[in-house]
Amino acid sequence: MKILSVNSKFYTGSKSEDLNQSTEDLKQSREGLKQNAEDLKQSREDLKQSAEDLKRYTGSSLPDLILAKLPYLFFGLLLLIWFAVPGIIGRFDPTAAAVDPSIWMLLIFSIISYFLLLGISIWLLRTICQALGLPEMNTMVSKFNNLQSWQQLKFCFALFALLLLAAVGVLSAII
Repeated sequence: MKILSVNSKFYTGSKSEDLNQSTEDLKQSREGLKQNAEDLKQSREDLKQSAEDLKRYTGSSLPDLILAKLPYLFFGLLLLIWFAVPGIIGRFDPTAAAVDPSIWMLLIFSIISYFLLLGISIWLLRTICQALGLPEMNTMVSKFNNLQSWQQLKFCFALFALLLLAAVGVLSAII
């Protein structure tokens, strides 16, 4: 009988016994991996079943529900920021007021106003499109992408002209 040293462990016996032991260890690890794979498949099936149950009870999946309420959540968050920012800035700058020509206050209010107007515009566009019976935005975007390049360019120029006309109208109303 020999004494073999492998990884600071001492084994007694022949090389064939050590080989048999290693083979058995590999078989056991394979069985463990197979069991882990089966557990993973079962958890995937459970997750799919939960998603199907949610879809059956609510009519849509969880990401669809979150995306459907996202504009309202974003609008609420912006309103919360609108009312919270003057107090936060007042803590850091005691001379700042709710309506103050401080550059940081004006910058924050302009960014918040932009996102509020953007959100309201998107919401109005979707509401008007639904009221008129137009297809959803995704459908219209995919149809726009299917147009030829000269048609897309013509459409973009028309939108630019309408935006420029609206901007001139707003400026003339202010002046």
